[in-house]
Amino acid sequence: MKHFAILLSLTLGAFSRLGWAQCTVTNSITAAPSTCTSGTQITGTSASKTSINSAITYYASGVTTVYADLSLNSGPTVINVCSGATMVLTVSSLNTTNLTINILKGGTMQTSFIEKYTVNVYGNLVALSDISLQNSPHINIDTSGTFSIYPYNLSATSSGGSIVNLGTLETNNVSFNTVPAPFICMGQNSCTRIRGSTLQNDNTPNPFQATSTGGYLSLAQTTGSTLNKGLANSSNVSVCLATASTNFCVAGNVSPCSGSANLFNGASVNPSSCSNGVGSLKCLNPLPISLAYFQATLAEKKVVVQWATAQQIRSAYFVVERSTNGADWEEIGQQKALGNSTDFTTYSIIDPSPLPGPNYYRLKEIGTDGKETISPVAVVTISWDELLFLLFPNPSSGKMTLRLGAQFAKYSVDILDVRGIVVGSYTFFPGDNFFSISTPGMYIARLKLGHDLKTEKFVIQ
Repeated sequence: MKHFAILLSLTLGAFSRLGWAQCTVTNSITAAPSTCTSGTQITGTSASKTSINSAITYYASGVTTVYADLSLNSGPTVINVCSGATMVLTVSSLNTTNLTINILKGGTMQTSFIEKYTVNVYGNLVALSDISLQNSPHINIDTSGTFSIYPYNLSATSSGGSIVNLGTLETNNVSFNTVPAPFICMGQNSCTRIRGSTLQNDNTPNPFQATSTGGYLSLAQTTGSTLNKGLANSSNVSVCLATASTNFCVAGNVSPCSGSANLFNGASVNPSSCSNGVGSLKCLNPLPISLAYFQATLAEKKVVVQWATAQQIRSAYFVVERSTNGADWEEIGQQKALGNSTDFTTYSIIDPSPLPGPNYYRLKEIGTDGKETISPVAVVTISWDELLFLLFPNPSSGKMTLRLGAQFAKYSVDILDVRGIVVGSYTFFPGDNFFSISTPGMYIARLKLGHDLKTEKFVIQ
């Protein structure tokens, strides 16, 4: 059967020299596309999606969530999801296999449909519902990549294609029915984590395989398994449990499991824990959060930072940090997490005082055990013109900063109280200017621009 011995030679960041029958993969993927933002930009909204229907290159960039719909009958077509971008992909019609999607590091794609096409995951691939692989898709997960299906399930049939995992693959239940073998090929220090209680393998002998350098298969429990064929027979596959107390059903015909096959025959089984081995730390604990997106956008001289999670595990709270150089970070706000949740949950924090130039934002998830998980970085670049008249902090204890753009050499600014009485008049210059008010209350800063006036309210506490 020819598809059991596939040799892929893909461009634009694909895997090189994948020998499926022997489950041999390189320890890293060839370089991701060096230029992400070439071709036609995807700018669709949830109400008006970008239609992917031409044999050209598309890209999603920036720090926004964009929406795309596949209606493609020919190829070759390439879609690049750039760092910081989130693309939500739906499929109306796909009648070609000549489509490649590259999810770059820091980029995210959300979808419920993976068929026919090749997806190279350097960033994050997130399932929005159960994933049923058919019509021969090929999923290649880089060492930095994550394919997060949990809390949904993974199933595949005879046309299920293939998965190469050099990074992290996480799912709930798994069901295979006559899939190509090996179906999931695991590279060095990779983690394939099954968190559900059901493992069903009807007719595929040993769908899990690993390279000679080994890969890790982590099981939460196997008490609901039905196995007419075993899952792995190679000592290169390191099988372990998420916790030492988990019920480990090794033989398929031993209660509470059913079926005629052993779960593993020849695999390196360690039913005590996933804490052994060089790469097993990646496989020791489930991902604390499944981050659907993280983005920052400029709105009325403020930056709105938004994110969403598809799951949370032992999450205590979130911290949003800002940096002007990408190295030194300061906290701008916190949000309480849900602890444990499989609900799709959205959050937002406003940065009221962004700075001119690049503003870098990142998200820290703090677990109940104090451990941190840091998101990819989102960037908002602001010109002086966009910050013509920025007053902060607001409210203030008395000391105010008025940031003015460079459109004029100098500015006349009046400070008025709530009665409209001028309590201070100043001549200010482009950049940061400072003044103080000792009496608590609400005030208005009035900027004179020729015959025009711009006003901004502020509060002294």
